[in-house]
Amino acid sequence: NKTALITGASGGIGKGIAHELAIAGANIVITYLNNPADHNNAETTIAEIQSSGGKAIALPLDITQEGSIRQCVESTVAHFSGLDILVNNAGVMQQTKGLDTPSEEFSRCHDININGTWRMAIECVPHLRACGEGRIINISSGAGRRGSADFPAYSTSKAAMISLTQSLALALAPDNITVNTVCPGVIWTPM
Repeated sequence: NKTALITGASGGIGKGIAHELAIAGANIVITYLNNPADHNNAETTIAEIQSSGGKAIALPLDITQEGSIRQCVESTVAHFSGLDILVNNAGVMQQTKGLDTPSEEFSRCHDININGTWRMAIECVPHLRACGEGRIINISSGAGRRGSADFPAYSTSKAAMISLTQSLALALAPDNITVNTVCPGVIWTPM
């Protein structure tokens, strides 16, 4: 009966996490980019969870915008009377390979993958403290554990997420909030 907010959960890894947490009995909040395709995917995932007896809602979220984050977290807490688990799954892969990566693309990758993780954690911390045993799970990547000549923006953003996880874990341990990173390898998703 915990409430889990999962960013980027309209498909791929996030959708799988949502299903597994629902099977374990969690109330699920799926976030998605506010566009027709992601909205439809989120609604499909919600219907699948609900048809199996789970409780789930879908909320639009832009993790680059603090107002969007605040609204999403407030809606989560209002709907399920609290928040216990944050899964920072939303992320992007750079499109241009190697040293040809434009600085705008490099910055966008970092703004979503690492800054978005930070923004979500900071907004959720008061609610995770209130529940008495909050959890933050950051979805990094095996690419964050080693450099990549082809994908420097992606790999450095995921490496930064590992370091941020360690820092948050130390800072939040006195509040009984655990912070962990999962580093998947290649998984066949649209990304």
